[in-house]
Amino acid sequence: ARVGRHSLRPGTYRLIARAVPGGRKVVDTRLVVVRRANRDAIEAARGADTCAPAASSSDTAAAGSTGTGTSAKPGTPAAANAAKPKPSRHRGVLGARFARKAAEAASRVPVWLYLLLALAIGLLAAASLPLRAAPGNRTASVLARHRGALAIAGAATLVGVMVAYVLL
Repeated sequence: ARVGRHSLRPGTYRLIARAVPGGRKVVDTRLVVVRRANRDAIEAARGADTCAPAASSSDTAAAGSTGTGTSAKPGTPAAANAAKPKPSRHRGVLGARFARKAAEAASRVPVWLYLLLALAIGLLAAASLPLRAAPGNRTASVLARHRGALAIAGAATLVGVMVAYVLL
């Protein structure tokens, strides 16, 4: 919450770093400072831009005064930017929305469907097991005779699970 000797107030700060003064931007990011890390404080801070408009293009970072108390001459780019409403930039944690939706979708699938899927995987694994990996000669001979039936049963169970999932 500090930049050098300056203490930052809660709000959103935009940090811009350039390779050379007036050169291309190397870093352009936003920093949200809050007193307590709760969702409401972060959302409120995202909407409040506390940075003053940059005085020149060679500034590397703008921080400090609140954006509401600044005065800009009418017709200047700073006045035009101050008049525009700031868009809400909700970024959150990468993949958080996807993970939440995926967990909700997985919880709606019935348990019996997961059990049938496990059975299909087990049958297909048994059908693809090499004869040398069989625990005994008797198991190897049974596996050799019924490998095709195990593969067909596994594939049919897998197709049945897919059809049942689509129909649910």
